[in-house]
Amino acid sequence: MHYWGELVGAIRDERLIHAVGNFDQQIFGDYWLRDGDEYLEWYSSLKGYNILEIHAQPSGQIKFWYCNLCRPAHFVGQAIIWTDLALDLLVTPQKQFVLLDQDELALLNLDWESYAKIWRNLSKLLERFRA
Repeated sequence: MHYWGELVGAIRDERLIHAVGNFDQQIFGDYWLRDGDEYLEWYSSLKGYNILEIHAQPSGQIKFWYCNLCRPAHFVGQAIIWTDLALDLLVTPQKQFVLLDQDELALLNLDWESYAKIWRNLSKLLERFRA
């Protein structure tokens, strides 16, 4: 997937992007990405995940956080390049957690160390949102 966003923050190993969605997509149950939703997207070249904070429009309220388990991002010029590792975590504002795409993760046929890293990174994400 490719789309454009505006860089709103950057340090050496992290980027924060603001983007506006231009599509409708059901994520899980009643959780949708809607045309016009605004995203604050955090990427790291050190962490094995990225985090999207989704804001409903026009209210601006946080709908949920969508976290991709992935390989650390690479920043090349204005591009952010990252490899999705299928497993995703949806976090509601009430701190409910929904783990998505476990079946897709199993189909990647990764080595055991890669699977172990994914689960360790998931644990770090859960700790981050429980704090």
